[in-house]
This record gives sequence, C-alpha cells and structure tokens, in this order.
Amino acid sequence: MDESEEALREVLDRLCDGGTVVFDLDSTLFWTGPRHLRILREFAEGDAELERIVDGMRAEDIGYDADLALRAAGWAADSGELLRFWGARYFTSEYLAEDRPYPGALEFAAACAALGDVVYLTGRAEPTMGQGTRDSLARWGFPRGELLMKPSVHLPDSAFKAEAVGRLHGVVATFENEPGNANLLARAFPSALHFLVRTAHSPNAEQASPAVRWIDGFGSFSP
Repeated sequence: MDESEEALREVLDRLCDGGTVVFDLDSTLFWTGPRHLRILREFAEGDAELERIVDGMRAEDIGYDADLALRAAGWAADSGELLRFWGARYFTSEYLAEDRPYPGALEFAAACAALGDVVYLTGRAEPTMGQGTRDSLARWGFPRGELLMKPSVHLPDSAFKAEAVGRLHGVVATFENEPGNANLLARAFPSALHFLVRTAHSPNAEQASPAVRWIDGFGSFSP
C-alpha cells in the first residue's frame, strides 16, 4: 500500500465513527486543464501563429497559469489581452463543462459519503459558477453533499474559507490544493486529517504547515 492509499484508508477508518470530509473542487477533485485549453484555443482563433502554438499544446501542459503555459510553448506577446479574455470565461458555468474528475476522486468521495457527510468547500463564486458547479457534480456522479461557494466573485478565496469554517462541524478530514487554505483548515480543525493534493497551486503559495500532509491524488484508491 503506497503513502497516498494509506492516507485515504486512514480517512475512511476515522469516518467509521461518523463525521465530515471537506473537499475543495478545482485542482483537488477536478482537473481544470481542459478548461484552460478550450479558452486558449478560442483566444487563438484567427491568429495563424498562435493557433499553431496552441495546437501543439496538451491540457496536461497547463498547470495553474494558462499564460505561463502559453509562454513556455513559445508565445511572446503582451499578456493583458489574454488575461482579460481568460478571466471572462474561466470563472463561468459554461466552461466548467470541460473539467474532468481526477482518477479515483469520484470513487473516494462516494466512499466517504457512504460513511459520513461530504462538504464541497470551493472558491468558485455562486453568481457566476453556481449552476455549472452543481451540473458538473451531478453529471459526473459525485455524491450529494453541502456545497459552500463564495457569494461574490470579488471576495478572496482565503477570506471566504476563513468565514466558512464556522459552518463546518464534525470535520474528520480536508482535501485542498492550496497550501494557504490547507493551513487555515488545519488551524480550525486541529484534530482532523489535512491533505494537499499534488496538482497545481498558486505561485508564491505559503509553505504547508507540518499538520498538512501531501498526497499524490486519489488514483490509488479502489472501493
């Protein structure tokens, strides 16, 4: 049994006595690379050179920052227009249809829901991404659970999650991709298990506290 599988089994063992598991969505349960790539393809339309560059890219080439990925592929123009184009699309329900669950994410969330409660705590904003988020969770078959979303696109993720922890009870484990948010959850629930998934996180992220453990993902889990 590898380290990630051992960690996931430890969560389920604790859930046998009941409790709540808290999951972030983007870059935790869902891979956002295809969302980024669709936006880059649309941005490139009509520009032969840029179309050539984007055609050579894969969703796997895009981590946290689509602009950096495009530059790594050979694009050298000013980023301002791209960032405006990307920002007007990435944070909308329509483009969430491109996301895919990470391997094992659905199965592990279902196993948690069979033993306790599941909460989806995300930095997505309800006004622009609420319907798309609910549709995506249902389409992929994720278990029903409380969905906590930002009330405004202007509210920073960290501020929202700092407030939202007061609405969480019986937390057994949390899963995040952002070290700052994982640290926040670890401070709020010191007796719980806290995990960071090795996917993508913001540049210059704070260092994960010793109370937070890294895992490779959910792919090693089997029901």
